[in-house]
Amino acid sequence: MLAEREQLKQFIRNVTGLLKEAETEVHIMRSVLNGIKSNCAIDVDHMIAVARKLPEIGIAMNNKYDPILQIMLANIDQAGPDQDLSQYLRDWKPTGRTN
Repeated sequence: MLAEREQLKQFIRNVTGLLKEAETEVHIMRSVLNGIKSNCAIDVDHMIAVARKLPEIGIAMNNKYDPILQIMLANIDQAGPDQDLSQYLRDWKPTGRTN
């Protein structure tokens, strides 16, 4: 059971990391597009490079995804040793606002 939990935790870490990377790219592209809309004579490659370095995007993504990851990992730890983990996950009802 412990090996299953650790594998599931790693899977959740990987999926959350991928989601975080994807949404970060979306925010980068939005920043670039807003720059293009306001000034058509810009170097798009430069804008993308600058947007990737914006700390606000990284902070926003960390603030959004890190708590979700911690809640999911904690819920896995709360499953009892005799409880079927897959059943626990099927029955789990997350709370909070939908993203």
